[in-house]
Amino acid sequence: MHTAWDLAGGTATYVVLAVISLALLAVTSHRLAAPHRRVHPGTRLTGAPARVSR
Repeated sequence: MHTAWDLAGGTATYVVLAVISLALLAVTSHRLAAPHRRVHPGTRLTGAPARVSR
């Protein structure tokens, strides 16, 4: 993406590259925030007891 950005010559190319970049960012952030990746209270991550805040 950096090379394409440096070689871009016009405004339209910048817009297309920005849209692609933002779309990749959105997909990545949604995948990282997926329900199967969330930590639920009481689950163990490393074998140590989970701390439940009170």
